[in-house]
Amino acid sequence: MTPPHPVAPVPAVDRVAAWLRAHRIAVDAVVAAIAALPSLQLARTGLDVVLAVVACAALVARRVRPVTVGLVVAGVGVAAILTNSTPGIVVVAVLVTGYSLAAYGPLWSGVAAAVVSVAGAGLMLLVTTLRIGPAAPLAVRSVLVAAAVLAVTVWLGGALRRAGRRNVEHLRERARLLEAEQATQERLARMAERARIAREMHDIVAHSLSVIIVQADGGRVAAANDGFGPGTSPASMFGDIADTGRCALADIRALLGLLHEDDREETDDGLGAPQPGIDAIPALVEEQRRIGTQVRLVVTGEPRPLPAGTALTAYRAVQEALTNTLKHAGRGARAMVELTWHADHLAIAVVDEGSARPPGRPPVAGSLGGHGLRGMRERVGAHGGFVDTGPEGDGFAVRLRLPYAAPPTPSPERPLIVPRAIT
Repeated sequence: MTPPHPVAPVPAVDRVAAWLRAHRIAVDAVVAAIAALPSLQLARTGLDVVLAVVACAALVARRVRPVTVGLVVAGVGVAAILTNSTPGIVVVAVLVTGYSLAAYGPLWSGVAAAVVSVAGAGLMLLVTTLRIGPAAPLAVRSVLVAAAVLAVTVWLGGALRRAGRRNVEHLRERARLLEAEQATQERLARMAERARIAREMHDIVAHSLSVIIVQADGGRVAAANDGFGPGTSPASMFGDIADTGRCALADIRALLGLLHEDDREETDDGLGAPQPGIDAIPALVEEQRRIGTQVRLVVTGEPRPLPAGTALTAYRAVQEALTNTLKHAGRGARAMVELTWHADHLAIAVVDEGSARPPGRPPVAGSLGGHGLRGMRERVGAHGGFVDTGPEGDGFAVRLRLPYAAPPTPSPERPLIVPRAIT
């Protein structure tokens, strides 16, 4: 088993930030208490204390209800101006509210908060001028102008905070989509692996059972008629049946073992054990000859090395075609296997001359509904080739072409969907 990947420790800053996000009300209550300290220190009357407390208490909900908090603080500010209260008691609350509206409120609320803050500073300057006269101290005017500039600066800070939050949300959404896409890719890979194993299982089972059935039928007929010829005996025939069954059982066990192994060395074709290729076709032809099918192998051109997956596809195609010949044409049928090595592709043809069964005798049961030819098309199509099947004369022909070059590697972001060959 592959050991689990170690989990990277979360930095302390990230842990603190996560805690602050999870306890927003408590954090905002602390912010409200800190804002109330300078406001209460500037308060001179009981009305100043009440206005300062109301304005700062509203800050507890500055991120949950930013517009409501803005209206409350704006109302307190207007009340402070009209009642000639101490100007500084709501300055901190106004600044915090302006930042909160720009960072957490609707898009228009931040601009509105900056405009209202500047208008409030102008209104306070106007009221102060009307009460004191043109001789209002320059310091008061400077403070009010500075407050307006500070309000705009705070709004800019809140706008930057909003942009940062939106960027983080965008990155989180992108990460979520990437995780979903990765899960989809893994699911598609598992489906493709199951389909590949199903094709391998079909090839092994269909071929082996067909050979066993034909050998058993031949042995039964020979035993009934005492027709074992020279070089053929019950022991050799039943030995071939046993050997075929053992090989099939070993192949099936190795194939099913892939479903339970999480950590194995991969080969080029994705199988954990060596698979047959072009070099195994002569042995396959010889096996068919031993059980009675008259197969001739013709190789044209200069053989060249093939990728493991392409070589396995070629072997399975010949195996499936000869299995169908054995099932439908019967023992004693004639067939020819042609391997033609062209400049850029390998052409394979398996042609039989028709049924060798006695009239009225049905073919071997269990043709599997044509799944073999369908799987052959899928397998060859996955390697960039195509398959053509159909009657030819009194028999049946399977012709396919496999290019030497491997098909394009699917992109991890967009899987390659290979259409089935149309025959």
